[in-house]
Amino acid sequence: MGADTIALGVIVAAVGVVFLYLARNVYPRLGIADESLELLRITTAVIAGGLITFGLVVVALGFVGG
Repeated sequence: MGADTIALGVIVAAVGVVFLYLARNVYPRLGIADESLELLRITTAVIAGGLITFGLVVVALGFVGG
């Protein structure tokens, strides 16, 4: 359960980081109203934060072996 679990955690955390990066570069170009853009950014931050946190927890579990 070690190496494959660590790899899965790194992949999930990387997906969260890429999600934040793409959202930061794509959202301003969409031409959405400021109120909607703020809600979209908050939603994106929550989803990406969850992915990054989950990925880091999976990596930690891979190191511990539990």
